[in-house]
Amino acid sequence: MLAHSEQWCPNCQGYRLCERVGPNHVLHLLVSLVTAGAWLLVWLGVGIACQSRPWVCRTCGNFVEMGRFDVPPLAAVVIICSFLIICLCLVGILTRPYIPPPGHLPSSHTIPHLAR
Repeated sequence: MLAHSEQWCPNCQGYRLCERVGPNHVLHLLVSLVTAGAWLLVWLGVGIACQSRPWVCRTCGNFVEMGRFDVPPLAAVVIICSFLIICLCLVGILTRPYIPPPGHLPSSHTIPHLAR
């Protein structure tokens, strides 16, 4: 999917319409739904990687410096690490075994040394 933006082209010496390839968000959304969210990490990585691609001037084909809205590399690492920590916490919460509160055990689960 192509993203478009007006950027300063040093070759043309003016603001020109520029483009760069970005992720296909519809495809990534569908794959994320099919995989129950497991694809979200890949989608995030692809999105951040596409932000580091340079803009290309449509007039002359010259590579243009990145715009002011691009994600710096350190911010991308912080975002990915934060997302991974949140995912690991959610997995830990969702997969822990259920321990019923005291006094709520069914009669078939009595502990032998306490059932005197």
